[in-house]
Amino acid sequence: MRISWYLGMMGRTPFLEVPSARGAKMERIPLAIVGCGGMGGRHLLGLKELYDTELCNVELVAVCDLRTDNAEHLADSAEELLGRRPLVFTDMGQMVADLPELQGAAIITGSGSHHQVACAALDLGLHVLCEKPLALTIRGCNLIIEAQERSGKLLSVAEQFRRDPMCRLVKA
Repeated sequence: MRISWYLGMMGRTPFLEVPSARGAKMERIPLAIVGCGGMGGRHLLGLKELYDTELCNVELVAVCDLRTDNAEHLADSAEELLGRRPLVFTDMGQMVADLPELQGAAIITGSGSHHQVACAALDLGLHVLCEKPLALTIRGCNLIIEAQERSGKLLSVAEQFRRDPMCRLVKA
């Protein structure tokens, strides 16, 4: 996983002011991970890489999963890796209500639910980074695109290795 992955989506957001002076602190974007299974842990490792750089522009403030045990486990891991325990939720609507400063969600649920969860996040006013595939069907993709257009929020699909220079070199 590469740190540019979160920067690619979140770094172009209109609410982020990039500092002009080298070494200046940039404001961090409050982010939630939605879907705390095995892939959620991989995303957490990517965030750890990002946290270890001067380029970190996000802060994990919440994790959300229908299974409380998954969310609690990821929150514990986040505390170990990132030094701060994110809040735990089992309902995305409640998460947004309790955290009005929340601006983005990384959707890392099972592929079959991406379209439902991404649409809900966009309708709740969150910018969305969705793990690939965006949806399993064209109809699911169209529903997400319609939700993005309604909300005016950013939508990005995590395809970090496709554009990674080292992966391109291997393919060449």
